[in-house]
Amino acid sequence: MSDTYYAKVENGIVTTVHVVSYGFIVTNPERYGDPELWKQTFVDHPNKTYAGIGFTYNETTQNFSPPPPPDPEEE
Repeated sequence: MSDTYYAKVENGIVTTVHVVSYGFIVTNPERYGDPELWKQTFVDHPNKTYAGIGFTYNETTQNFSPPPPPDPEEE
């Protein structure tokens, strides 16, 4: 059995990633909150980006995008 990863997406941004089944998320709302906030992410899928904290979720493509790199002028 392989691990399943879910990212919690709030206002389009990933706030945390857990190794958990969606069924466990649904049956434990006191721990995970609204199950609709959790989106599956994949470690080794060739057409999907694994989510990280701060990544943006695109509902249309059901994929994640990394945050833009920092502006060197602001450092």
